[in-house]
Amino acid sequence: MKPFFRLLFVSAAMLAVSQMTACKKFLDVRPYLNDLMNMDTVFAKSSYATSYLYDIYNYIPDESDFFRVSGTPWVPASDEAVQVWKRADLPASYIAAGEYDATTGYYNFWTNLYRGIRSANIFIHRVDEVKDMSQGEKQDKKAQARFLRAYFYFCLIQQYGPVIIAPEKPLEFSQPIEELMLARSTYDSCVNYVAKELTEVAELLPLSTSPTTIGQPTKGAALAVKSRLMLYAASPLFNGNTEYGGFRTAKGVPFISQQFDDGKWAQAAAAAKAVIDLNQYELYTSPKVPETAKLPANVPSGSYPDGAGDIDPFLSYRDMFAGGDVLASKNREAIFVRSVNSLNNTIQFCMPRQTDSWNGGGATQKLVDAYYMRDGRTKDNASVDYPYSESGYTATADEFTRSGVFKMYANREPRFYASIGFTGFFWKGTSAAKDWRKNFVVEYYRDGNEGKAGGDYPLTGYSIQKYIHPEDSYTWEGASRSRKVFMLFRMGEVYLNYVEALNELSAAHMVNGKEYKRDLAEIAKYFNRIRFRAGLPGLSPEELGSAASLRTAIRRERQIELAFEGRRYFDTRRWKIAPLEDAKPVTGMNTEITKANKDQFFVRTIAKEAVRKFSLKQYLWPIPKPDINKNQSLVQNPGW
Repeated sequence: MKPFFRLLFVSAAMLAVSQMTACKKFLDVRPYLNDLMNMDTVFAKSSYATSYLYDIYNYIPDESDFFRVSGTPWVPASDEAVQVWKRADLPASYIAAGEYDATTGYYNFWTNLYRGIRSANIFIHRVDEVKDMSQGEKQDKKAQARFLRAYFYFCLIQQYGPVIIAPEKPLEFSQPIEELMLARSTYDSCVNYVAKELTEVAELLPLSTSPTTIGQPTKGAALAVKSRLMLYAASPLFNGNTEYGGFRTAKGVPFISQQFDDGKWAQAAAAAKAVIDLNQYELYTSPKVPETAKLPANVPSGSYPDGAGDIDPFLSYRDMFAGGDVLASKNREAIFVRSVNSLNNTIQFCMPRQTDSWNGGGATQKLVDAYYMRDGRTKDNASVDYPYSESGYTATADEFTRSGVFKMYANREPRFYASIGFTGFFWKGTSAAKDWRKNFVVEYYRDGNEGKAGGDYPLTGYSIQKYIHPEDSYTWEGASRSRKVFMLFRMGEVYLNYVEALNELSAAHMVNGKEYKRDLAEIAKYFNRIRFRAGLPGLSPEELGSAASLRTAIRRERQIELAFEGRRYFDTRRWKIAPLEDAKPVTGMNTEITKANKDQFFVRTIAKEAVRKFSLKQYLWPIPKPDINKNQSLVQNPGW
């Protein structure tokens, strides 16, 4: 039999692979595969075939790597974040500025994801040949490969729109060239294929994983991917978008449906509800402790999920991202995680220079302004009890801030303090050995300890603190970082998917024997779980007053709750608001001002170094030019 391609491998490495710890073995195999082996040999032995499967996990894009070229740009290329660097190894700023095209290699996952799909197809097609593997194990591993293939297609669809659906039986390179020149399918055809695969494979995957199999897919993982897929498919960018009327196949069929279909929102609601109905997942909460901040009077004091009286909202949000004692195996919010990830590299781009870190990953003023006040009001409608001001400094400390902090940062909701670093916030970094590297106040004035005069700095005067544990530090004297997992899919997103889909429905629809309609009680039930976990009141009568007002609340909640998780980049695009939101100048504090003139530092200022541009072609990523040149059947995305 002809080999489909050659796999890097050495026999000595197989022993090393078998002895790897469970948390690493799904994503750390490829470095061990460094000799040549054809496919007949791979599928002659269970250990070889298993290592081949584990290698396929390496094709999952590393969304925990925000800044480096080896990761994804979805965080710093969105309107929620910014980075001080603009260079080849840290190229997300080029994407944010629109400085890329079909010849740019940065973050163009087209080729790599299709390699993953091909590898999955090979495994699915040939794993039955393995003689020393049980039938049950074959079925389990085949289900993993089918999930990975579907997930790779999802990643392609969210970045490029309509894609090529490759034959499930791998093509041989000896086939006529015209048979290898495959065309893109329509967007809806791609969605239907992937949704069907995820539905089927969900029935084959286990309901849960053990601590030794963290990172492997489950039934919930398959359904969560489907939830996001169907939500995107129902959204304005892909549901009756007449701006894509000229974007057609060789036969003249529109790649994007030109007719709006309200039923797609029902399909999205049903997909999210399928995850909820597993009763396997819930938002992570940390119990109330003596130091827990007092709840505002308008927040229900009942036990979660009916209120926030028995939880610590700040710790509930911070700890599930920051690591430490919160293990993925004990976190009911985590649905599909990347256990081997780059978070502890990513946070070094955001931590203070004083910890031997790089201090250049920042948040935008737009995101800072989005966070609510402690009682759930917006900053523009702040109450007497929790006032907002852009002048003056606090006279006393509270549970989250020291005295003397600029009033803009006082009285904000707990998620703000778990996510944003600002001038005057207290850095702990308690694992640092030397006292001067821990327990200090951070200042982003030009001459401050973390300001521009000393080196790299956050362009806006705000740093990203999400994912950072109080013990985390980077120093040469023995500091450490807590072990973290990156949640690719979590229950908080699923709840928000569900309420968004329900709110957008204009009529009732039956899906799989169940009726889905714009049910305000159902929307409030699941939306308020997000709010209560954050220590905020539930939806107000004004927010529930119309589909438009509720849409505004849902979109704002996604902006806050899912900040720095990679969702905002795609949300502004699928909602078709990117030309407005992603092209706005980035603003922050005036980082040119010294501490002696600090009142002028706290003035909204455009960060001129953070260039932001958006044109309509940027809704979809360009297919690489070499692929277009090689395949005459391949149609490029509009504008590229």
